[in-house]
Amino acid sequence: MSALYGIGFGAALLLMLAGLVAFLLSESMWRTMTKRGSRWANQASTAGALLFCGLGLSGVGLLVGSASDVVHGWRSTHWVETEAIVEHARTVEVSQIRSSNPAFRIEPTYRYRFDGRAHTASTLAFGNLASPNRDEVEREIAEHFSPGTAVRAFVNPANPAQAVLRPGVQATALIFGALGAAFLAISLWQLIALAKDWNGDAVEKRSKEKTKQRRAAIKAARRDSRAG
Repeated sequence: MSALYGIGFGAALLLMLAGLVAFLLSESMWRTMTKRGSRWANQASTAGALLFCGLGLSGVGLLVGSASDVVHGWRSTHWVETEAIVEHARTVEVSQIRSSNPAFRIEPTYRYRFDGRAHTASTLAFGNLASPNRDEVEREIAEHFSPGTAVRAFVNPANPAQAVLRPGVQATALIFGALGAAFLAISLWQLIALAKDWNGDAVEKRSKEKTKQRRAAIKAARRDSRAG
């Protein structure tokens, strides 16, 4: 699933970059790249479509990812609590949406027994509990997740191989979901507007030309009537 998310966000980034490049190209260069009379000859509309398609795709990715965390987080509050033993834990580096600086989260591995069978899991919480402070994360590992430490795990009775140490819906899942919904709503709004008025610039230009021609014709008619 993480690979699919990576591919999706990569495609979204490429679309937005393509839209930015299309917007920044000079008009003469754009004309050489597109066929005259083609739908894509309208540079502003094409650039906007690329940008908002990329934004919408990233919104879908955020929504899908956060929806899964929200659903699993809510369900985990009804799971069965049992004792687990930490086998080991490590610090994992993750990227941040709003910053180029890395963040860090805990990835514990713990074992437990449920219905007489042994299981191993590595989910701390359903949501990205990351911190920009690596020392703080490593200190928490040393204090709470050193090998052999007893912890409380919450096991999914319908699928005992699935467990979590911190049940509930995390704030990050709600924030990312709201952000994804906003991205998707803005992109749909703009794409619908573009579809309805793809050649808006050209239509407006033609309308101004016609208005200018009508005014010139009226002025000429008045001059002729005065001369007569």
